[in-house]
Amino acid sequence: MKKLFALTTLVFMLGSVIYAAEPILGNTISYGTTNEGFQLEGNALKPLTDDQEDLGSSSLEWQDGFFDGTLTTDVLAVDETTTHTRSVTITGDLLESVTTITQTSLGTDTGNDVTLTTAQGGYIICSASSAITLDLPAVSGNAGLKYVVVRNTNTVAQQNVTSITLDGSSSETIGGVTTNNDTDNWFDVIAIVCDGDEWHILNQINN
Repeated sequence: MKKLFALTTLVFMLGSVIYAAEPILGNTISYGTTNEGFQLEGNALKPLTDDQEDLGSSSLEWQDGFFDGTLTTDVLAVDETTTHTRSVTITGDLLESVTTITQTSLGTDTGNDVTLTTAQGGYIICSASSAITLDLPAVSGNAGLKYVVVRNTNTVAQQNVTSITLDGSSSETIGGVTTNNDTDNWFDVIAIVCDGDEWHILNQINN
């Protein structure tokens, strides 16, 4: 177990405890092999080897972190809801999920009900040859969740059997109604978003 404590003097517990009477600047505190440990250089605390040391773990987490400046990371994984009090600038593409529903993926479900997950927030391409009901997640805790549903069928045989019904959880509504089945023509599109209380229709294209 590796722990770092800040007292009146600098104390490291790296398998064993190392005490320093004064803060160590420009020196190296090592443990295990020569490539394991930390280095205090100027005002920076650095690992001796790039991309090797961890701060906390999945089972032992630090509670709060406060940074005034730039936080640089390769990957950012958020376990719970994140709140932004200022604008967020994204450089590059912001990719959204694309889920394709075919007759094969529906399997033998006679009701052709598909329960959408929050992870599928994004584009839903419906290419099945039979009518589909998309069961939406509960609105509570899902503010900002968005689906863009596209009816991707283009044959006369499919025209009369491939309507798409959006069904809110329990009595929850989509644009003021509990079910929406207006996506019933070739290449119809409906975009909806959740505000935490209900689903709102952002746009709807009927061909």
